[in-house]
Amino acid sequence: MIVACVSVFSGLMYADTDVVIDLSGITQKNASTDVNNGITVTSTRKSQSVTYYTGGQLRFYKGDGLTVNSISDNIVKVTFTSAETSKNTLDGLISDQNGVIASAGNTAQHAEFSVSSPVDQFSFINTAQVRINTMTVTIADGGTVTETVAAPVISPADGSELSEGNNTVTIGCDTEGATVYYTIDGSVPTVESDMYSAPFQLTSSATVKAMAVKDGMNNSPVSSVTYVYRVQGVFSLVTSEDELVAGDMYIIAAAEFDMAMGNAVKKNNRPAVAAVKFGNNIENPSDQVAWVQLVRQDAGWALKVTNGDLSGQYLYNPVNDKNYLEGATEIKAVATIVVSDAGVATVKFTTNISKNWIRYNSSGDLFSCYGSGQSDIALYRKVSETSAVATPVIVADDENNVTISCETEGALLYYTIDGSAPTDRSIPYQPFSVDRTTTVKAIAYLGEESSAVATLEVKVPEMMSLAEFLDQKPADKVRVNGPLTVIYQNGDYMYVTDGQGSNVLCFGAVDDVYVNGNTLQYLYGRYDEFKGLPELAGPVCGPRGEDAGEVEPQTVTSLADMSRYALNSYLTLGAVGISGVKENNAVFTDSDGNTYNAYLNSNYGVAYPDDQTVRYYVTGFTSVYSNGKDVSLQFTPVSFVDEGTATGIVEISSDNDAECETVWFTIGGVRVESPTVSGVYVRVQGSRAEKVIL
Repeated sequence: MIVACVSVFSGLMYADTDVVIDLSGITQKNASTDVNNGITVTSTRKSQSVTYYTGGQLRFYKGDGLTVNSISDNIVKVTFTSAETSKNTLDGLISDQNGVIASAGNTAQHAEFSVSSPVDQFSFINTAQVRINTMTVTIADGGTVTETVAAPVISPADGSELSEGNNTVTIGCDTEGATVYYTIDGSVPTVESDMYSAPFQLTSSATVKAMAVKDGMNNSPVSSVTYVYRVQGVFSLVTSEDELVAGDMYIIAAAEFDMAMGNAVKKNNRPAVAAVKFGNNIENPSDQVAWVQLVRQDAGWALKVTNGDLSGQYLYNPVNDKNYLEGATEIKAVATIVVSDAGVATVKFTTNISKNWIRYNSSGDLFSCYGSGQSDIALYRKVSETSAVATPVIVADDENNVTISCETEGALLYYTIDGSAPTDRSIPYQPFSVDRTTTVKAIAYLGEESSAVATLEVKVPEMMSLAEFLDQKPADKVRVNGPLTVIYQNGDYMYVTDGQGSNVLCFGAVDDVYVNGNTLQYLYGRYDEFKGLPELAGPVCGPRGEDAGEVEPQTVTSLADMSRYALNSYLTLGAVGISGVKENNAVFTDSDGNTYNAYLNSNYGVAYPDDQTVRYYVTGFTSVYSNGKDVSLQFTPVSFVDEGTATGIVEISSDNDAECETVWFTIGGVRVESPTVSGVYVRVQGSRAEKVIL
């Protein structure tokens, strides 16, 4: 048995998992869904009132219904609490399935409803107004620890900039056979969302979210990345009215800065037109930049915004006492535009309103209308769709070595590492490395023409020892320094030790095959816990080191001593009886009657012995199971050796035992030098073999 808290139905034993419901997601139109556990809670309106969430409470009126559904048919109990003491208490909440759901000791502030065997649905109805503070659904998982599908990996990485020709998004999942669903509007994906089948292209900024599902496993966590789509093109500073062409696109920028990021025309303090000014070029404005299209009107120009907050509207200055720029679907103001040789643009609306001059307010970082003062502005005209110089490609390897390349032959590369936009005055490119998380930007020049700017955030994981990793539990990817010695590997499961008392289970797609005694110089990964067991998730293995020799398990003869060993400790239990086998679960019992829970991971390729009338030496790892409120220690076996017969020694023969060399074996049959670590060993001399406990 693997849990401290169990439910028994029809002679079967189930592990209980409590799922806390997000009450804020429940309304008359929406449901609260826990995708990891397959639970959905909906409200059914039976009265004229509306179910709603406020002040930390879900409020139901008389006659409103509440339904809990499980895709796994495994609901066993639903528990509610309320902070109300006199009215609107839980007394008004009753089961809508009399004879199926039974209440247990309900009070005004605590109500439990349970069933005799797992079901797919609970439903309730209110006989009076009820206010609920918490709701917990208890599910039975059949006595097994259900694994969770690996979180999808979306590429390019979060924060990447996309552009035409560099806008393909791929989604992968390390769990074989999993199906991925995704959205591109920032909403949480469900199985009703688009199913991922092939890479796709984005043509605008987007937040992509993805989740993966597989039968028999919990749905994955939701992965999320946000991209900025850059409109490629070459933009030139307007230095004469002759460059103003009806129908062409222009960007308004602040003239006084060599580089001004995020300057914007704003409608009531919301961005309408944004620009990035760099020298005489605008570098890859995003799709959030609103283009101003010039429309000829008599002796002036109407300024039509083609996207952003004011897309399709014409700019004008509405009132004297406000300096906001507004938009209207019809032309309300015409502007005159005068441009100096230095590129300073004077844009004035020909209206009676005194605040008619578009200027840049540096303190507010916005463009508005003024009667005087503020800063000069400039206009940039889009003169071509793309540059003749290819955008550089920045690549960083696992050692944080950075390389930059460009497909344009003869182009010169320059880069920055401080987040600033690169120019031909920046650092000339040579291969380099970084020792901390760094934003690298690169640009290519061929003569006077330049490429678009490429950007890559090189994330350098923090470095720490295995002991620090287990103590600090870092949520982000880190580098765990070695040497680390492999104890055991089976597919995606690998145990390693630092040789100083710290062990960890690495879970994920390991890129090679390792055996006991192999060493790694380091591991990349992030801290995770599966049902309370510490893991290094998503491991990326560093180079191999010199083999350290086989790691031998410590021997435990009394199961009463098990609790003093750290999780993931490598042990041999001996010898123990095996009983209560149900699927992957069993109970081990030593000669003194001490017991210990066992959970056999079917992914390790081992099974409990068929003959449970004899005792076994069991080698494996200490583990734990937690259902969120109760914790049970357990043991994960990787091998079984019959106490009486199996020693791993194939044949022993000698005419003269006294003259034969003494040879030592572990209880699992592995030959070792003269043992120095406490444990159970087999000593062989000629035809004689005896068990020795050190």
